[in-house]
Amino acid sequence: MKRVLAMHDISTIGKASLTICIPVISSFNIQVCPLVTSVLSATTNYKEFEIIDLTNKLKKFILSWKNQNENFDIFYSGFLGNNKQHKIIEQILKLFKFKKIIIDPVFADNNMLYPIFDYKIVSGFREIIKHADIITPNITELKMLAKTEKIRNKDEIIKATSNLEIKGTIIVTSIEKDNLIGTAAYNTKTKEYSEFFLEKLEQNFSGTGDLFTSLLIGYLETYEIEYALKTSN
Repeated sequence: MKRVLAMHDISTIGKASLTICIPVISSFNIQVCPLVTSVLSATTNYKEFEIIDLTNKLKKFILSWKNQNENFDIFYSGFLGNNKQHKIIEQILKLFKFKKIIIDPVFADNNMLYPIFDYKIVSGFREIIKHADIITPNITELKMLAKTEKIRNKDEIIKATSNLEIKGTIIVTSIEKDNLIGTAAYNTKTKEYSEFFLEKLEQNFSGTGDLFTSLLIGYLETYEIEYALKTSN
């Protein structure tokens, strides 16, 4: 059975993060080994929430796994508790060899940073995504990473990607076009581009990015990126 090291938070209230990742990825017969970045009383879209930062515990977990010769096939990072956790990702990538590195730079949506972050989180992710085979930002996160205000079409997605040091595939979610919303994938090596759109629902749901990336991880074990993209939507 393949194993994914999932570095993510857990929220007690609100369906998101590891409460989505673990059951969804497990359904593809992949073992999920969670590295919990923080514990939240509720997802950050709630008016009030408490957060417990676990940064100081993470190194002990990592070294314990290394001492026991544990191995993982896939590395998947999602919500980080603070800017210091980028350095922990760098340590993980040095200590373990992964067949696939997937980074979801979770820090913003709807043109706004999440309330616990400042712009230092963006700078940290610009460095970390250099190591990834696949990154899955939403359109707001891509704008902030690429330092651009407008991304509306294929050409602008490709141009924004050229501003970043990405060695693999970027998959951009939450792209709006007329009454549609969808996802686009661009392979920086082969220059292949694909996109898929659905009718937009006038509602907001927490955890959709976590669900998308979890499904993507599962489908990519069997299918090519275009099918995985379409099915994960």
